[in-house]
Amino acid sequence: MNKPDYAGNSILNLMSSIKNMLNANPEYPELKILENESFDDFENVVLIILDGFGHDYMMSKPNKSILHAYLKGKITSVYPTTTASAVTTFLTSLPPLRHGVTGWYLYLKEIGCLVASLLWKIRGSDNKIINKELSPSKVYTEKNIFKAINRESFLIYPDQIINSDFSTSMTEGSVKVPYHTIEDFFKAIKSTVGIKSLRKKFIFAYYTEFDSILHEYGSKSKTDEEHYQFFIKHLEKNIIPNENSDTVYIITADHGLIESTEDNVIKLSDHPELQKMLLMPLSCEPRNVFCYIKNGFNSVFEEYIKKHFSNSIELHKSIELLENGYFGNGVKHPNIKDRIGDYTLIMKDNFIMKDRIPGESESFKIGNHGGLSHNEMFVPLIIIK
Repeated sequence: MNKPDYAGNSILNLMSSIKNMLNANPEYPELKILENESFDDFENVVLIILDGFGHDYMMSKPNKSILHAYLKGKITSVYPTTTASAVTTFLTSLPPLRHGVTGWYLYLKEIGCLVASLLWKIRGSDNKIINKELSPSKVYTEKNIFKAINRESFLIYPDQIINSDFSTSMTEGSVKVPYHTIEDFFKAIKSTVGIKSLRKKFIFAYYTEFDSILHEYGSKSKTDEEHYQFFIKHLEKNIIPNENSDTVYIITADHGLIESTEDNVIKLSDHPELQKMLLMPLSCEPRNVFCYIKNGFNSVFEEYIKKHFSNSIELHKSIELLENGYFGNGVKHPNIKDRIGDYTLIMKDNFIMKDRIPGESESFKIGNHGGLSHNEMFVPLIIIK
């Protein structure tokens, strides 16, 4: 297993470095490989997050691109290696232990159900959560980076999610710039960099297409290859290194992916005995499963997992992962223990575990993440200036 390096080599530490360089006070150590860097003199600091663009994925591509030329190193994501946890870390400069977003599917004890954390929907439903007493702003309460730094801030986000409940509550203080296509994405960056402002600017740009394609088609597909080349073409056209530039581009990712086969899908429906032990459906991600166990079934649950899945699953008590710093360190989110279940099943090799509840279709995705493999955990850090 590859544990996040919160002591100085993770996306958490990257955000601490950015905050410190922009004259805000970080709560966690800065990124070691940036200790001799300074960004405050730049008029524009542009953070580009490529969803799903893992270090191993990047290194599998021809090494002639601008990304390879300006690669600073590899850093770890957070745990779990999921967009929900990592993007919240990018936005708050805090680890999952502190911000409390522990997976795509998150158990909220406050309303007694599993929710798709970034969509603010109940799992298995297309309906948004409507609860006047529990809005996203009351669940996602940590201060964001836009409020922490003394710069004019811009958020470049996909048009379909820029006004979502999560985005609205977590990005207050930024000017919203939606985009739809890859051309729009780079146009938005270029135009925002070019805005004349009385204050220096911080630009947070989030690009989703790598993750979408790798989930659906995998890294060896024609679709992925064409998209990768198309992206590099636009990147090299729009971001040109210049020693006299007033702009620095920091490019990284939230997580990588590992590719699975249908033979390596563990279906909960094939294990009715195991299903009977669970208090509720599975949460988090197919590569990292949080299990809530009925009272009195703990030992039976442990025995079943060890007997049937010794080659495919690492069994952990969730509280031990918490105490051993996998979610981070420092003051705990008040609801963190409620959101990680009694046990965590971390998949070995390229296995995934899936269940299905009413309202969900049967589906298989080639690319998956959430676990602790090298592919999922490490992301690149590219600095272009």
